[in-house]
Order: sequence, then structure tokens, then C-alpha cells
Amino acid sequence: MELPFQRDKVTTISTVVDLSSDPQPSITLVDYVDGPGGAARHFTQTVPVNDLLLFSRLTSEVSRGDQLEVTIVNEWYDTGAVTYLLDFAKPAPRQDLLSQEAEPLHMTTTAPH
Repeated sequence: MELPFQRDKVTTISTVVDLSSDPQPSITLVDYVDGPGGAARHFTQTVPVNDLLLFSRLTSEVSRGDQLEVTIVNEWYDTGAVTYLLDFAKPAPRQDLLSQEAEPLHMTTTAPH
């Protein structure tokens, strides 16, 4: 089995747009970020959910419009890249949030040993 030459793990707060099981289990997420001049922009992505137990948790615990802390993995191989949902959690309510602001992005990059 080929090992990735780079692996990035990104954790952020996203809003659930949709869950789909056809043709492959996936979750569609939207993130809002400040663009030039302070204009809010959105970034939508559909991420495969390769772990069927994780997808089962998603379908039983999550609804459209929910905010989730999601961890997404990107792996780079000589033959291409693979992206998938690694985990999720419902974030604790924030008392200091006065407007819908983008959460800080947490990213780690590792090289396999």
C-alpha cells in the first residue's frame, strides 16, 4: 500500500449544508470568511466520509444548519490526493459571539515516517 508523502489535518467550525449516502457517504459544509473590504464570502465543500460508523453518527446526531467542529484530512500521493472527514464534534456554545465570525483555522502538516 502506497504511503502519502504529505498529510494535512485541518480542524475548523463549519455549518452543515447536507448529508448524502449516494453514491458515496459525504457531508457538504459551508464556511464563512471575511473577504477583501470585509465582505463575507462563503466556501462550500463536499467531503467524503469513508468511515461508515462515523457516517452513522453523523446521520443520527447532525441536522442541516448545525455548526460542527470538523477535522478533515488531505493526503497527497504520487498518484493524486485524497480528502476525507476524520471526525466531528458539536462545539460548545460561545457566550462572547456577537456576530457570525469565522472561527480560527487549525492546521497541522506531517510527513509519514
